[in-house]
Order: sequence, then C-alpha cells, then structure tokens
Amino acid sequence: MRIISVGASHDCSLVILDNGEIVYYLKEESMSGIKRDSAPMKLMHDAIRFMPFDYAIYSSATEDAAEMFGYNFYKTYMQKIYGMSPIEYNGGDTKYPSFTHHLTHAAQGFYNSGFEEAYSVVVDGMGSMYVQPDQNVFTGREHESIYEASYPCNFHLIHKNNPSWYGITLIYAVVTQLIGETDLENGKLMGLSSYGIPDQTLPSFFEGTKPNMYRDDRSVPIPIPEYSSYHPNRSLIFHPLIRQLEGASTHHEMVPEIRFIVENIIKDTKPLRKGELTPEIFQEYANLAAKVQKDSEEAVLNLIYSNCDFNLCKNICLTGGYGLNCLNNFRLTQELPPDVSLYIEPNSDDAGNSWGAAKHLWHHITGDRTIRPLKNIYQGGGNVDYSMLETICQDLN
Repeated sequence: MRIISVGASHDCSLVILDNGEIVYYLKEESMSGIKRDSAPMKLMHDAIRFMPFDYAIYSSATEDAAEMFGYNFYKTYMQKIYGMSPIEYNGGDTKYPSFTHHLTHAAQGFYNSGFEEAYSVVVDGMGSMYVQPDQNVFTGREHESIYEASYPCNFHLIHKNNPSWYGITLIYAVVTQLIGETDLENGKLMGLSSYGIPDQTLPSFFEGTKPNMYRDDRSVPIPIPEYSSYHPNRSLIFHPLIRQLEGASTHHEMVPEIRFIVENIIKDTKPLRKGELTPEIFQEYANLAAKVQKDSEEAVLNLIYSNCDFNLCKNICLTGGYGLNCLNNFRLTQELPPDVSLYIEPNSDDAGNSWGAAKHLWHHITGDRTIRPLKNIYQGGGNVDYSMLETICQDLN
C-alpha cells in the first residue's frame, strides 16, 4: 500500500509511505530554495514518479477555512496530477479519521517515539480553527492539545485549549515581533533570552497555561468575510499586535488577549527598528526575552502536570512548533519526574504534519502495531544512501 501525503503550510513537505515505511520525504524549501516555503508545487511534481498511489492526503492548518472560502487550490491540483481525490482535514468522510492540525502533530511525535503508549503533548503556534458555522464566525485556533496515544491508532483527546486567538507559542511570538523578527523566527528570541534577566517584579505572561489577560478565555469572534481579507498572507496570526502597538490610539482598541500584556509587561517597549540598537536597548529586549522564555517554560510544565497522570503512563512526546525550543526541552529533562521518559520530536514544526497524517492513516487502515522509532533524521527522497553521513558523524564524535 502506497500513501502520499502533502502538508501545505509554512515549512511545507511531502512524504510517501510504502507499506508503512518512508520511501520519500522532503521539504519544499529543499527544492525551491525559499526558506520555509509554503507552496508544495515542486514536491508534488517530483512525486509523480512514485505513482500510482492507493491513498492521498492533503493537510493544512487552514484547511477548514479553505473549504469555507473556496480557495482549495492544492487539493484540486493533487486531484488533477494524481488522478485521485485526496483525503483532507475535517473532510466529513466517515471512512477515515477527521484530521486536525494538532492530531497530525501528535501522531508524528508518537509514532516516531518508540513508545507503546504515551501522552502526546502538542504546543503549537496555531492549528485548526474553532468554527461556528451557524454564526458564520471563527472563535479561535488550536494552541495546546494533549492526547493519550497507543497502538495501532488510538488518540484520545484529554485536553485542548478553550477557543482563543492566543496561546503559549503565539504570545512568545508577540515578543519575537517586538525585536523586529518575523513570526516564524522565535528561535532568535530564545537565543536572545540567554543574555537577559527576567524581571520578577512584572506579572507573568501566563496565568496557568493561558495568556494573562483581563478576560478568562473568550476572544473576539472574527466574521468570515473580514477574516478572508487577511488570506493568503499570514498576518491573521498577529492581526492585532504590530498594527495596534504602532497605530492604536487607546488600549481599548486592542483585543483582550494582549491588552493586559501590553499594559503591564511590554509597557512602553516599541517594535525594534534597524539602526536603533544600543547596549541599553539590547539589554531591555534581552530581559524581556528572558521573561517570556521563563514564563512560557513554566506554562508548559503547568500544562503537563495539570493533564498527565504519571501513575497511568510515564511516557511523554512533545511536538508542535514549541518543541523546537531547546531551553524549554532541557528544563523538562531536569524537572519532570526521573522515572518519566521524554521524547522530543526533532521535526516538530509543520514540516512534520505530512508525515504524521500519513502514519496515522496507515495505522488506522491496516491496524498495524509495528513500532518504528525514528532512528535517523535524514529521511530524504528516494534512493539516497545516508550511511556515509552516519559514518562522518561517528568520526566527528
């Protein structure tokens, strides 16, 4: 059985499974030269040489919105070049699972971990949308999800954030934008945090696992026609922040999720512009980075301890974009109970969603209970021999 899975998000990728084994995996940026490319066109054409396929999957964080707005280009294009209609997120076909963005993250982490059962913890910038079709509005996105996972394909959702536009990773990205980087450059803020000291006199960015704000977990619903004006650029993610920090005349114009943070933590800090950096300004931003780093680490620990019963299962998989935060990952190794096993998915950003969807579908259809732990991150495309790279790495060690 051969499955092709296309992930159309930032860091888009394509994977082909042949009887459960990966025979092809690449990111579009490897072929296009465009960092974090989100248009998997070269990949889809390259994969034609592996036809025919038994199943095709198309996945995107905005797939549910795409259905409502009618811009499902990639799904239609897959049908044209492969001659088969792909299975998709929330497609409504009762024969197959209803994928969500976070489920594919959770599946990838679990199936690569080597665990027979685990809590698969997803901490992510944003996933699928909470939709109220009867009211024609979106009320928020997935940010944090936890699944009880076991073979062959059991993913029981035990926690998902309440509908909101902001979660742990997006609040982290708010500060990333303040230092003049894009929303996908959170690693630079993580590095900057090492030069700062968190100001303990300031309130936390988070209350438990939720962004610290005046209102609990409610957000401003965005009517669908208004939302569509933000697509296809990614400004929806931070639709309030930079515009409002620079242009809002009063704080009451800001959405509730960031009002408290702006007034009480960020305060007078403005988005950094080129040519403005002095040692004093550098330290100001480094301290702010250290503050959000520390607070987000504690929010993740709170998320795990609040939802995972280690008396029932002592295995944790961490995935989603925040899984790339190595400072947080190190802290987890130090503060989780010593008898808890932790697997951190190395390909935890959206480049792994095509992989997770394909693995999930394979185990769902076949009932295969074979455990295939990730042994080599060099998956590549087709007949590439990576043993040489392993030899080089061993020689370097």
